[in-house]
Amino acid sequence: MMNLVDVRDYGAVGDGTTDDQAAFVAAEQAANGRKVFVPAGTYFIGSSLSLNEWVEFEGKLVMAAGDILSLTKDYDLPKYIDAFGGDEELAFKKAFQALLNGSDHETLDLGGRRVTITEPLDLQAIEGSRQSFAQRRVIRNGQLYVADGPGWDVDVTISAASYSTSNDDRLTSVTNVANIQVGSLVQGTGVGREVYVREVNVAAQEIRLFWSAI
Repeated sequence: MMNLVDVRDYGAVGDGTTDDQAAFVAAEQAANGRKVFVPAGTYFIGSSLSLNEWVEFEGKLVMAAGDILSLTKDYDLPKYIDAFGGDEELAFKKAFQALLNGSDHETLDLGGRRVTITEPLDLQAIEGSRQSFAQRRVIRNGQLYVADGPGWDVDVTISAASYSTSNDDRLTSVTNVANIQVGSLVQGTGVGREVYVREVNVAAQEIRLFWSAI
């Protein structure tokens, strides 16, 4: 253990409830080139966390969907799988989230794995408010496999709205707007190509649209 810095020595509890984010930051700052060690336990991380040293996981992390785990030196899917207790789908989502939101990496290495996806990926939740990238982002060395299941069941919402060619990326006065999901396919009279929901503004009863270039 001489070359490891144990997060428990810096106040981490690992009970799945206590916020251990500050302890992880303190351990990483003290590491000074040594590896950060996360022993057995469940560590709740209450906000986004960046670790710039090598990390060894025996325990697992739990985080909110919108919080980002950035593993600067250990950036590949197998390490994220270790971090999230062997849950490959969750690990892929968190690694992909870091890829889209960080500037340290442009490629996610899947480590030769086939990752099973059981529900649609909510890219808005993953990437936040980012609208463009200076560099392309790449996923390589693996496969994504879509498994049948209830997560792919189609929900249909019937609504009425107003549309103007002078403001062609949105619908206004949208009824039943709260039940419309981002990413939904818009169908109806006069819709001649694949048009999808980009953003839902419930208070304004508006929907922003985007469409396929094909």
